[in-house]
Amino acid sequence: PGLTGADEYPQTWSEQEQLLSDKTSKMFHFKKFFDQSCIDHLVTETNTYVTAMPMMARPAWLQGRSPWPPAWSQRWEPIREKEIWRFIACLFWMALHKTQNEEELWSTHWAFKCPAAKHFMTFAQFKAMKAALHAQNED
Repeated sequence: PGLTGADEYPQTWSEQEQLLSDKTSKMFHFKKFFDQSCIDHLVTETNTYVTAMPMMARPAWLQGRSPWPPAWSQRWEPIREKEIWRFIACLFWMALHKTQNEEELWSTHWAFKCPAAKHFMTFAQFKAMKAALHAQNED
């Protein structure tokens, strides 16, 4: 199931946009509460947060062996609206496919293999987005 309960996740951005504007879709109703301004805000604040990470003090909760800033932040490319929507779609999809460990959804092991996860993003991209997602300005 994709965002709207369809049998296949749409492969092209235009197909995704069509589903998002379909008044019978679940996403159409979701967007009434999580509108374009929310997405724009997440894009802006997430990119601002990651860009500022090298100048931030190391968080107290971070274990001593972990590098700061994190390695993924050094490879970060600014996200766009499309990546936020893919991340949200991935979270919805994950809610339908519960596992002990979210990494299992991207596993290549025959017992866990779930190829649909790769349609959203790689596991490394998912982890980076999950760590970076920000909704507030740190200033």
